[in-house]
Amino acid sequence: MEVAIESLMMPHAEPTPAIPFHTPKLIGQQLSDVILRRHLEKFSCSIEITLPHTRIVQHRIPDALVI
Repeated sequence: MEVAIESLMMPHAEPTPAIPFHTPKLIGQQLSDVILRRHLEKFSCSIEITLPHTRIVQHRIPDALVI
């Protein structure tokens, strides 16, 4: 089997201070979940994976979210 066509997802561009990395990186759902959980742990938050999601309530208080 031969490759029919080879192309880039994005055209090559030199890095700039505004956009130092032009190449997109694709990560799976499992890895993004781990990244999110580790970030939330910095704020003393945790996610219980086995619990079903029931609702999200956002109060009018800025930066307050009850899950």
